[in-house]
Amino acid sequence: MQKHIPLRQCAGCGEMKGKSQLFRIVCVKNVDLSHTFMLDKSIKAQGRGVYICKSEECISKAEKSKRFKRFLGAEAQSICAQLKNELNDRE
Repeated sequence: MQKHIPLRQCAGCGEMKGKSQLFRIVCVKNVDLSHTFMLDKSIKAQGRGVYICKSEECISKAEKSKRFKRFLGAEAQSICAQLKNELNDRE
């Protein structure tokens, strides 16, 4: 019997994929009501999260269609650059 693999939807392409195949971005509201975005490598951080494929296409698509703002409730241009750097480091 196979182990259950939790699926999450990519914010870029909309496909359902396993959690291990996706990046998780977390938005944490600070005391002064500003937002902090971080790449959640542990996939356990508290805060509102969104998943995105580990591909530059999906990151660009989510950035252009402003899906980060819709899912996280705030603009996240800084995280897009961080995600692209993470992809380049993996290659």
